Amino acid sequence: FFIFVVVNSILDLFNRHLIYINKLIMATKVQKIMVQPINLIFKYLQNKTRVQIWLYEQVDLRIEGQIIGFDEFMNLVLDNAEEVNLKKKTRNQLGRILLKGDNITLIQAI
Repeated sequence: FFIFVVVNSILDLFNRHLIYINKLIMATKVQKIMVQPINLIFKYLQNKTRVQIWLYEQVDLRIEGQIIGFDEFMNLVLDNAEEVNLKKKTRNQLGRILLKGDNITLIQAI
């Protein structure tokens, strides 16, 4: 009986120690925070980042410019915008434009 009690006490202590180690490991894990698309667009606006925009159903054309405004529909106001034709390898200066959100497939910093 005495050996059973000692073994049981050792196992109980071991289990408590494992639980503590597990909690410690879980507490030190870095949790990734989800980034909302609107927050990323706002960051591009704040930092005056030049972006490239892929157009919906226009795979040969891209728009590059600096975001100076946007709304909840992802309509963008771009300054110093350029139309980039990937097939012809040409660039067309557009100046300041309003690009409707319906036309946007991807926005990336360049």
